[in-house]
This record gives sequence, C-alpha cells and structure tokens, in this order.
Amino acid sequence: METHLRYLDEVHLPPVLDIEFMILGSDAKRVHGAHVVRVNGKERATVECMYLHVDSRAGRAVPMPDAMQAAFKSAEVAELPDWSGRQVTLARS
Repeated sequence: METHLRYLDEVHLPPVLDIEFMILGSDAKRVHGAHVVRVNGKERATVECMYLHVDSRAGRAVPMPDAMQAAFKSAEVAELPDWSGRQVTLARS
C-alpha cells in the first residue's frame, strides 16, 4: 500500500548486505513492516512498508486467518525505530 525508503549512505561493490526485517505493527488486514540495510554494521538504508492482505479470488482486502494474525502480533517489536511513521510532505514556508 505504501513504502518509505531512506537512503543513508552509499554501498560500494562488492557489498555484503545485512538486512534485518521487523514487524512494527499489525491488524486484521494490514502489516506494518520495516527493513534495515547494513554494510559492515553501518546503516545504509531503511525501508518502511504497509502491506495489505488481499484475497485474489474475492478481489479485495480481507482479514488474515486468526493464526496468521496471532503470529504477526507476537513478532511485533517492543519499541518503534525513531525513523518510522514519518510522512512524505513538502516543507511549508
């Protein structure tokens, strides 16, 4: 549904990327997830995404099965990263 990518630093060849995925939140139809990309322990990028559970046969968003919802809830991080939840906007003068 929505993605926010923060480019923090260059990655030079040949890179060895360490990618961490975390669940920031979830409800019956959505999962708020994030990736942190590191090289040599240094953050190079973050990606924050909102995923929507869609039934392709019905052609619409539907609640996830209860077991899946419980799995996402149990995997949620205790504390949100300071860079999550930002909006894309133009600065106003």
